[in-house]
Order: sequence, then C-alpha cells, then structure tokens
Amino acid sequence: MVKNTTPMVIIALIKINYIMPLNLGDQHINLTDAATMTSRFRAGNPLGTIVSHMFSRDIIDEILAQPGCEGIRIYNAIDDSNVATVVIVGVDSNEQDLFNGVLAEHTVKCPPRCANANPLNS
Repeated sequence: MVKNTTPMVIIALIKINYIMPLNLGDQHINLTDAATMTSRFRAGNPLGTIVSHMFSRDIIDEILAQPGCEGIRIYNAIDDSNVATVVIVGVDSNEQDLFNGVLAEHTVKCPPRCANANPLNS
C-alpha cells in the first residue's frame, strides 16, 4: 500500500457581509467657492427662481439609517405645480439608488422661506 504524502489543504469559504463605503473623494468646499457658485446660479436665473431646498435632519437621518445606505443622491425634479424641487434617495456602496426605501421631496423652498442674508444667498 502506498501512503499519500501530499498535505491536505482545507479551504473554507466564508461569506462576509461587509459593505464597502463609498469612495467619492473629498466633497468639502470652502465658503468662497461655494458663495461664488451660488452667486453664479442666482445671476443666471430670474428673480424668484428657487435657489435652495431645505430638509429636516429627521428625514436625512431616516434615509441614511436604511440598511446598506452609504450616502444620498439628489435628483432635480419638477413638482405637480411645475415648480423646481429635488428628490433625495439613499445609495448603496455600489452607487445604486435605494429606490424601494425612504425617499424625500417635500422641501422647504427659498424663496419664500430663506435664511437671513449670508454669503451663500446674497
């Protein structure tokens, strides 16, 4: 009888439920650049154009708390009154929309509800 001298190797496959975070680079902007960009938008649009949308922390937290949510995507949209708005959806680590989850739209628009004059809106 010949003895098998080849070492036995056991490979175990383990499913790891690790979600890779989005790698979108540095998304910070300084106030000077932000003010220049928002000013450029206001200058290129007629007075009364919606210049900002405000959401509560509650809805942002609710979107971000969804399983697998790694960020948010903001879609430009037009509401039933033909007014500019945005729709917010969570995104996963593959940059795919979590469209079956929590969505947000009912924004507080400026105008009419704007912050006091500051570098981003004046």
